[in-house]
Amino acid sequence: MKYLTYIAFLSAAMLLPACSSDDSPTPEQETSQAVEVAEDGTRFDPPEAKQNMPDGAWICDMGTVHFASMAAGDGKCPICGMSLKEYHAEHEDPDSSD
Repeated sequence: MKYLTYIAFLSAAMLLPACSSDDSPTPEQETSQAVEVAEDGTRFDPPEAKQNMPDGAWICDMGTVHFASMAAGDGKCPICGMSLKEYHAEHEDPDSSD
Protein backbone atom coordinates (compact mmCIF):
# COMPACT_ATOMS: atom_id res chain seq x y z
CA MET A 1 0.00 0.00 0.00
CA LYS A 2 2.86 2.37 0.83
CA TYR A 3 4.36 1.59 -2.56
CA LEU A 4 1.16 2.64 -4.38
CA THR A 5 0.97 5.86 -2.38
CA TYR A 6 4.59 6.60 -3.25
CA ILE A 7 3.94 5.97 -6.98
CA ALA A 8 0.83 8.18 -6.92
CA PHE A 9 2.78 10.98 -5.24
CA LEU A 10 5.61 10.77 -7.77
CA SER A 11 3.15 10.74 -10.68
CA ALA A 12 1.40 13.84 -9.37
CA ALA A 13 4.73 15.61 -8.80
CA MET A 14 5.78 14.86 -12.39
CA LEU A 15 2.50 16.14 -13.84
CA LEU A 16 2.43 19.36 -11.80
CA PRO A 17 5.00 21.27 -13.90
CA ALA A 18 3.06 20.38 -17.05
CA CYS A 19 0.03 22.21 -15.65
CA SER A 20 1.84 25.49 -15.07
CA SER A 21 1.73 28.21 -17.70
CA ASP A 22 4.64 30.47 -18.64
CA ASP A 23 2.17 32.86 -20.33
CA SER A 24 0.83 34.29 -17.07
CA PRO A 25 1.43 38.04 -16.71
CA THR A 26 4.06 39.33 -14.32
CA PRO A 27 2.96 41.76 -11.56
CA GLU A 28 4.45 44.62 -13.61
CA GLN A 29 2.31 43.65 -16.61
CA GLU A 30 -0.82 43.35 -14.49
CA THR A 31 -0.44 46.85 -13.09
CA SER A 32 0.34 48.59 -16.37
CA GLN A 33 -2.85 47.77 -18.27
CA ALA A 34 -4.95 50.87 -18.93
CA VAL A 35 -8.66 50.35 -18.33
CA GLU A 36 -11.74 52.05 -19.73
CA VAL A 37 -13.99 53.98 -17.40
CA ALA A 38 -17.61 54.78 -18.26
CA GLU A 39 -18.88 58.36 -17.96
CA ASP A 40 -21.37 57.31 -15.26
CA GLY A 41 -18.92 54.93 -13.55
CA THR A 42 -17.34 51.51 -13.65
CA ARG A 43 -16.98 49.00 -10.83
CA PHE A 44 -13.79 46.96 -10.72
CA ASP A 45 -13.84 43.51 -9.17
CA PRO A 46 -11.07 42.74 -8.46
CA PRO A 47 -9.89 46.30 -7.83
CA GLU A 48 -7.48 47.93 -10.29
CA ALA A 49 -4.23 49.78 -9.62
CA LYS A 50 -4.57 53.61 -9.68
CA GLN A 51 -1.98 53.92 -12.42
CA ASN A 52 -4.29 51.95 -14.73
CA MET A 53 -6.93 54.71 -14.56
CA PRO A 54 -7.30 57.23 -17.39
CA ASP A 55 -6.18 60.78 -16.70
CA GLY A 56 -9.02 62.88 -15.26
CA ALA A 57 -11.04 59.95 -13.91
CA TRP A 58 -12.76 60.36 -10.55
CA ILE A 59 -11.65 57.42 -8.40
CA CYS A 60 -12.37 55.90 -5.04
CA ASP A 61 -8.78 55.65 -3.87
CA MET A 62 -8.28 52.95 -1.27
CA GLY A 63 -4.78 52.05 -2.46
CA THR A 64 -6.47 50.28 -5.33
CA VAL A 65 -9.57 51.40 -7.21
CA HIS A 66 -12.88 49.55 -6.95
CA PHE A 67 -14.93 52.35 -8.58
CA ALA A 68 -14.10 55.08 -11.09
CA SER A 69 -16.12 57.52 -13.15
CA MET A 70 -15.24 60.07 -15.82
CA ALA A 71 -17.71 62.52 -14.23
CA ALA A 72 -17.57 63.60 -10.59
CA GLY A 73 -21.30 63.04 -10.11
CA ASP A 74 -22.20 63.68 -6.47
CA GLY A 75 -18.54 63.16 -5.48
CA LYS A 76 -19.22 59.99 -3.49
CA CYS A 77 -18.39 56.38 -4.26
CA PRO A 78 -21.68 54.48 -4.76
CA ILE A 79 -20.07 51.34 -3.32
CA CYS A 80 -18.53 52.55 -0.06
CA GLY A 81 -19.52 56.23 0.25
CA MET A 82 -15.97 57.63 0.33
CA SER A 83 -15.22 60.88 -1.49
CA LEU A 84 -14.00 60.49 -5.05
CA LYS A 85 -10.66 62.07 -6.02
CA GLU A 86 -9.73 63.25 -9.49
CA TYR A 87 -6.79 61.23 -10.80
CA HIS A 88 -3.98 62.90 -12.73
CA ALA A 89 -1.19 60.58 -13.85
CA GLU A 90 1.46 63.32 -14.00
CA HIS A 91 1.04 63.98 -10.27
CA GLU A 92 1.67 60.37 -9.29
CA ASP A 93 5.07 59.39 -7.87
CA PRO A 94 5.79 55.82 -9.07
CA ASP A 95 7.87 55.15 -5.96
CA SER A 96 5.15 56.25 -3.55
CA SER A 97 2.98 53.61 -1.88
CA ASP A 98 0.15 56.15 -1.45
